[in-house]
Amino acid sequence: MKTGKLLLIGLSGIFAASCTSSPETIVTESGIEISVIQKGDEEIDPGMTMLLDFNVKTSSDSLLVDTSIDGMPRPARKVDSIWASNIGSIEEVIYNLKKEDSVFFEIPASKLYGEVTPPPIKGDDLLKVCMVVRDAMTQEAFQAYRTKLMEDMSREQLAKDVAIIDKYLDDNNIVAEKSESGLRYVITEQGEGENVVLGQTIKANYSGHVLYGEFFDSNIEEIAKENGVFTEGRPYGPFETVLQQGAVIQGWVEGFQYFSKGSKGTLYIPSTLAYGSRARSPQIGPNSILVFDVELLDVQSNKAAE
Repeated sequence: MKTGKLLLIGLSGIFAASCTSSPETIVTESGIEISVIQKGDEEIDPGMTMLLDFNVKTSSDSLLVDTSIDGMPRPARKVDSIWASNIGSIEEVIYNLKKEDSVFFEIPASKLYGEVTPPPIKGDDLLKVCMVVRDAMTQEAFQAYRTKLMEDMSREQLAKDVAIIDKYLDDNNIVAEKSESGLRYVITEQGEGENVVLGQTIKANYSGHVLYGEFFDSNIEEIAKENGVFTEGRPYGPFETVLQQGAVIQGWVEGFQYFSKGSKGTLYIPSTLAYGSRARSPQIGPNSILVFDVELLDVQSNKAAE
């Protein structure tokens, strides 16, 4: 089993825990010295998921990783049969820890990251690691914890996004309709007939850009070329889809229900109703607010929607 399974990449900052002194030292089978800053007393059973906060520094104290920045301890499921035999690895260290332990140790970069280390770090460079076991829980409890964490983060992100969108609208004197979900929309040209309902098939034109940012897509060839997002060989023309959960982003699922055939308008979509914390493309980074200029060309009823 390769090391580096704890996703030790891409973080920076200052770790909240102090790693300056140690009343006790534990030595692993391979000889890694673990300095115990604060000692826990609850054993962690095999199969339990540990929540770990840690920072990683070079020998010259340059910070490489700090999980405390995003407030999300990293999960690691304890697997005795693997961890105990993975001598000299980060897993061997964690195997020896108890709940609420706070420790400091040094370990070769190759035993932390695996075969590929972040430049300019070399595999045999010693790295300094401060680690805290925040909690340990069953898989069922961890799933509940993760679900609540995601819900809390989504609510916080939505509040941030809505504030940014509303400021943008206010600064640009745009009067938009507001939905409880956080979606904002403007109907610039009224259509005819009833609004779209879930399950109907829609045909639409769209052009999308990030708020305060670049265009990322359009199904209209001329607009795509004008904004540098044209893709050679891609078929351009009306976009057709059944309006339903999972077929398109949630902002579209809700947004098009405010439109009728022939309507034109703009959707201002919080990241939580788009791609969330995922980076979708070079233009759409994590937590990107999206803006779509859309035209609803046609609506067709399906049996499921009737």
